[in-house]
Amino acid sequence: MIEKLFTAPKAGITDEEYHEKIKYQTNFWTSIIVLAVIITMILASLQNASDSRSFFHGFSAGIFCGGIGSIIISRSLLHNRKYLHKNKIKATDERLQEISHQANTITVTMLLIVSYIAICWATFYWDRRASYLYLGIIFIYLFNSSVRYILNKIL
Repeated sequence: MIEKLFTAPKAGITDEEYHEKIKYQTNFWTSIIVLAVIITMILASLQNASDSRSFFHGFSAGIFCGGIGSIIISRSLLHNRKYLHKNKIKATDERLQEISHQANTITVTMLLIVSYIAICWATFYWDRRASYLYLGIIFIYLFNSSVRYILNKIL
């Protein structure tokens, strides 16, 4: 399941296999978008302040519109064989996969550095929120390590 969702397609994959992979990803992300909209609408209805309610309504509208846009693009990809084939070639290009991997690595590294600096800064203003920052950073480091370990075992 994790391979179908998050790994890049391997070289030599057929158009039908790529079609099934895109269909699986589209169905998964559609369900996540619907769940996120439902949760934000429930949170909006539980809020007493009108500012919070309007924020959650706007947030859920943004998730909904972005999700509709991605679903439309994915569906057009699934129904247009020529566009599907071009996208498959683009997705299986090893050079582009390496560039994406490098960009993701640099992004995660920068995220960790910035969050570490934020934690160091928050220690000067210690309160309960700073402890939440520490827990967040510890969670990010543990998540990063566990994902690397799992992906090394799976792939």
